[in-house]
Amino acid sequence: MNLDITKYPSLLDKINLSSSDITTQILNYKLEFYNYKNFDVEWQMKLPMFLNTFYDLIIKNNTIPTQSGLWEEYKKQLTLPEKADKNVLLKGIKARLYRAYPSLVRDIHFSKYLEEQSLNGAKIIYNTILDVEYGIDIIVHFKNQLYALNLFTKTKRAFMGREKKSHRHIDINNVIYIDLPLELQNKNKVGDFYLFKEKQFSELKSIFKKIILSS
Repeated sequence: MNLDITKYPSLLDKINLSSSDITTQILNYKLEFYNYKNFDVEWQMKLPMFLNTFYDLIIKNNTIPTQSGLWEEYKKQLTLPEKADKNVLLKGIKARLYRAYPSLVRDIHFSKYLEEQSLNGAKIIYNTILDVEYGIDIIVHFKNQLYALNLFTKTKRAFMGREKKSHRHIDINNVIYIDLPLELQNKNKVGDFYLFKEKQFSELKSIFKKIILSS
């Protein structure tokens, strides 16, 4: 199949934050994680998407929500099975959301960072449908070509997730897929977060150049 990008408006157009605004906001956010997984939460339950609540809050408040702020808003949407142990399920869902949160922040920051760079009129697109249904973190519409960026950290868990993701979604014929991994090093760190910055942007430009020259 081919992707008609005109059918997927970018949520970035509704967000007035710059990448520096985001780094300033998150600098003092303290990340928390829970060493807990619930089988039903991880494998059986169909949950509302975390990213929908995340972006709704950003658009509404023009602020990156904290982990706890995202959780408090997200759990309002949950309808849990009547006979289930709701406290156990909530514990598992919260742990899963808290694990996912840093990547949500990382993606919106890099989307805004890319918008601010000189890429000869490239359009940066984030759309939740493209993310959920096609596994595309960011679309770059550059020189009449669509590039799908897959952002992930260089960790065992992230590589496993990348492998599962590659089998879960259908490849699109008119899109060039680019993996952009991030090393968890201090030079990529802002507060408690690891973010894509100048080095990864330079790597991305080099990839674009190689693709264009070889086409």
